[in-house]
Amino acid sequence: MKGGRRARRLSQAASLVLAVGLLTLAGGYSRAVYSPKTQKAKCLGPGDASGRQQELMVPAYFSPSGHPYWNDMIKLNQQAKKVGIAIMNPDSGPGEVKEDEYVDVVARATSSAGKIKVYGYVSTSYGKRSLTCVKEDIDKYREFYGVNNIFLDEVSSSLHRDEDKKDNVRIDYYKEVARYIHAASGASVILNPGVFPAKEYMDVGDIVVVFESFAKTYQGVSDAEFQKGWLCDYGAEKYAHLIHDAKGSDLKKLMSLTKARHAGYVYVTDDSPKDNKDPWDTLPGYMADEAGELAGKCAAP
Repeated sequence: MKGGRRARRLSQAASLVLAVGLLTLAGGYSRAVYSPKTQKAKCLGPGDASGRQQELMVPAYFSPSGHPYWNDMIKLNQQAKKVGIAIMNPDSGPGEVKEDEYVDVVARATSSAGKIKVYGYVSTSYGKRSLTCVKEDIDKYREFYGVNNIFLDEVSSSLHRDEDKKDNVRIDYYKEVARYIHAASGASVILNPGVFPAKEYMDVGDIVVVFESFAKTYQGVSDAEFQKGWLCDYGAEKYAHLIHDAKGSDLKKLMSLTKARHAGYVYVTDDSPKDNKDPWDTLPGYMADEAGELAGKCAAP
């Protein structure tokens, strides 16, 4: 279906190993000691007077025509701002031609009524896709839709192409792409390695998706894994968690975990990648309830 993208499909066991393993790899911080200051670096409830509100970051990989989902997000924000970010994805990227339906929905979503910050989806194939092609996609979002904010998917979590040579090829690739995006005034970059990357990536992306996987995997990882070493050096607004295959009965627990785990941006859905499907091509039936579970404030570290 046009509008979908190649979803990352990890088995539950493999994604758990990957998520926990990279927590340890990302900078060698397994023996970190926390101060009272870093212990508080997480999202708290409405009673906390400091920080910023937790927001939804929706991978909106669905067409504006034939589906009510974009309208649903805009209507939700007319009551109170809940959807902070929506990631548009016309055709595993911007596509080759401008689509009027997206021109209209982007204008409405980013209006004073919609209050949604729209990002364009661009794949990087873990640093293997040519910089020319990546920059062409970025340019098309600007030209077709006036969208300067970019969501970079399939992001490498390692600094190096060759771990033996420590060549920094991967991180240099993403620095170059980020510079290109940031050249547009006010433009923002989201990196999606889907796991905790090497710390250097935190200075490349304005927001970094450090978890993208199954709800069961998310529940199987301890809170402590999200608060090790340098992870608490950054505010909650730096982190995003994307969780799929989540039952409605688990929603409250999962949203509570996102607050304890320092996620300023979150999205939980009952959609699933099983049977070769895209887990981001619908909105969950419990979307309004999910919005109601967002933390009122995210405390700064």
